This record gives sequence, C-alpha cells and structure tokens, in this order.
Amino acid sequence: MRNRSFLSKKSWLHPTKKKQVAKIILFSLLILVPAGWLFNQDAIQSKILSNLRQENGPADSSEISLKKIIAQQYPIIENPDISDWRKVEILRRWAYGNIKVSTTNCLLEKVYYSDFNNKSVTEVYLALKNNVGGVWCGGTSVFLAKLYRYYGFEAYTVNMGINGLWSHVVTLVAINHEGKKLLSIQDAYTDVTYTHQNGSPLDFFDLIHFLHQRQSQKIKTIQAFNIGRYLLICPGADKKEIDALKGKEVLPCESLPTGRELCRKRHTLEYFTNLAPTATKVKQRLKQDGYEPDFLYIFLYTFSIHDGVRESKDLLNRFKAMAKAPDFK
Repeated sequence: MRNRSFLSKKSWLHPTKKKQVAKIILFSLLILVPAGWLFNQDAIQSKILSNLRQENGPADSSEISLKKIIAQQYPIIENPDISDWRKVEILRRWAYGNIKVSTTNCLLEKVYYSDFNNKSVTEVYLALKNNVGGVWCGGTSVFLAKLYRYYGFEAYTVNMGINGLWSHVVTLVAINHEGKKLLSIQDAYTDVTYTHQNGSPLDFFDLIHFLHQRQSQKIKTIQAFNIGRYLLICPGADKKEIDALKGKEVLPCESLPTGRELCRKRHTLEYFTNLAPTATKVKQRLKQDGYEPDFLYIFLYTFSIHDGVRESKDLLNRFKAMAKAPDFK
C-alpha cells in the first residue's frame, strides 16, 4: 500500500473548514505582525547588547560602550562633520526610544537609587534596559543631560511648573550654531524640541523672550514621529495610575518573569498636556495670569536650572532678570 503524506490527501479538510482556517490565520497575522513591529526596536537593541557581551564579556556599566550602541543605530553620529544641532537631535531621539516610563512604585530615582544623579549614563541605561525600573520626565531629563555630557556637551535640566497643578522637566544643551552658542531645549520624554519658524535652532532665552512678549507664533514645536516606547507596570501599582499611564487605547503588552508587565505606547506632547487630568485647570490658570491657554507658556514658570551638581545661578538669575520686566506676569 502506497504511503501518502497527510498534506497530500485531498480529503483531509473540508472546503468550508479551509476557509475558516484561512480566516483564523489571517486574523492571527493581523494581531501578531503589528505587535512584532512595535517590539522590533527593542529586539534590535537586544541584539546589539548581546553582540557587545560576546565581544566584551558581561555587559556591566564599566565595559559597555554606549557610543558603539548608539552608532550602530545611527551611524551618522560618528561623522566628524555632523553639526551639533543634528547630533543633539539624534541623541534625544535615541534617548526617547530607550527610556521606560514606569509606575511610581518602581521609578529609578525614587525607589532604587537615592543617588540617581550620581549614576553614570551607562548605569542608568542598563537599569532601564534590564527593567530594574523606569522614569518620568525628571529622570528622563537627567538621563538625556548625562548622555549629552557623555558626548562632550554642556547640559542642564530645567524644571518648571505651576504649584499644585502641573510640572515638567526638560533638558537644556549648549550647541554651536553658525558661530554662536545656543542653549537648545530638548525633551526626550515627549521627543520634542523647539525652533524658529524657519526651522533653525531656538535659544532658550529667545523662547522666553517670545513668550514674555506673547509671541508664541514665532516658536515652532517639533514633534518627532515615533512608534512608541516601553511602559513598565510593577506589581502593587495604583490602578488609577496604571489607567492614566496606559490611556484608553489597547496596548501590546507582555508579562515578565518578575511579575511586571511591559507595554508599548507612543507618548506625545499632545497626550502629555491636553489629556493630562489637570490640563483644564492649567489652561485656566494661564489665562488668569494673562497668557494664552497654551502649555508652551509653562516655560515662564521655570524655577530650577541644574547643571548636574548644583543650581546654575547664572542661568537662573538671567531668567529671573527677564521675569522682573514690568509687564511680566
């Protein structure tokens, strides 16, 4: 008797069932392919990290070359002719994709590292990579400032906000542009920077001047396109906080052996501001103080400019001097 393979039998599946199977396969692909695409960036990073481990042994903070990791993703950054402006933008985008936002109970700077500010940029990178914890805007701004200093730039964190309503922290980096030193605002938490309307880099104090003059139309907000980054949800986190971090959309998530959950989410400036629980109250306060109900004016409520070791009195005093202008609210 001739042996016939299972797949060669014509009668192995009824035509109706074939259609049902085809639909199931198609539905599975529609679910799995986008999820796989979203997690692809992390797979790339894992491969780079694995290669470095093979070359250099265990990937601890003293052995990993962070510049090599970044260069494999953005080769142009090693070009000696690259401008400061282009380089700091690349580093901000890389930082955006490699931080993890987390629930409050596992924020790196609050739970694990009492001396978070003293950790090297590589130590913070590895802690994020290994799901030790996550960050919010404060930790993100410190991480990006450390990264800029790692590349030889002068960098600061700028803390602003309206007491009891809303606060935010961004990074300030000194660049040379057309023979002038500028302090460029780079926000890796929302993947945003600010320029003149013609696209040229905007100095922090020019931005403050424009806002002071109620000329926000002269400021261009550059929101980079991003496919998302990770959200780390730790056991015991408050449900309301989890719901606020996740938002209303259904996120691709995976469970970790530690009991934590890792989700992928696109985090934009619009989501961070307009959908914030206190957004309406912040806008009302801005109008009350004589400004447009635009979160951009929060920069006028700056109260700290830190160089990583101490407050930068020179920069903060310069800001405060502008704040003393007669019509400044």
